[in-house]
Amino acid sequence: MVPIKLKRSNYLPWRALFGPILRRYKLLGIIDGTDVCPSPFLPDRSINPAFEEWYEKDQNLLIWFNSTLSEEIIPFTVGVSSSRELWLKLEQRFGGISEAHIHQLRSRLQSVQKGSRSISEYLQEIKEISDSLQAAGASVSDRDLIAATLHGLPDDFE
Repeated sequence: MVPIKLKRSNYLPWRALFGPILRRYKLLGIIDGTDVCPSPFLPDRSINPAFEEWYEKDQNLLIWFNSTLSEEIIPFTVGVSSSRELWLKLEQRFGGISEAHIHQLRSRLQSVQKGSRSISEYLQEIKEISDSLQAAGASVSDRDLIAATLHGLPDDFE
């Protein structure tokens, strides 16, 4: 269901792909902490079925998240034992949207070149940069997109 592997450069789209899935399958509470882990045992010391159900969902999510990580990200997951812990660790590592990150994205948008790529690939890169900027809370005007697009085209597109 998640067609991309998480890399250092695509955290925001990766996270956005999980949002509807987590909501659809009612798993968001495990990730955001509102669905807390029940006690493993009932007062009579028997196993709590609610814990077993919660734990199974949590571990399935952890397996699912891990299956979408690229090799470069896996070292950041060592020692993680729950899906919430992994989600928070990835958020902390890659989700911090700083002014420097926004500046870097704006610079990329201004310097992107078509080069030998197809026009479709070129426009897709511009869209990805624009989406990342918008996800970071930085607006991108149509005028900026048009200027960046035209600037990166070779002379034969005149």
